[in-house]
Amino acid sequence: MMKKYLAHSVELSQNAEMQDDCFVLEYYVTESPCQFEEAADRCIYGLEVVKRHGNTVENSSVQDYSLYKDQAVVLAQKLCSNRVTPVGLLDVVSDLIGV
Repeated sequence: MMKKYLAHSVELSQNAEMQDDCFVLEYYVTESPCQFEEAADRCIYGLEVVKRHGNTVENSSVQDYSLYKDQAVVLAQKLCSNRVTPVGLLDVVSDLIGV
């Protein structure tokens, strides 16, 4: 069963004068049982980015990022610092791991 933990959250506005134009980006670290035979007794960590704008919710996730939780937490911080949205998550992670 997958668990997820909120690592960071940021509220942004597309237009500083219009309060209704705000949206929230949430960065989660996910944890699930490892499916790799050589590490079957461990958990594997991933990331999820959620964008909330009014009644609209958009999300994207990467499941098998690392066997180490601290690496996923550091990446969640980097994603938040750079305001990565769900649309850009897969490209950013692919660039970071060299795929």
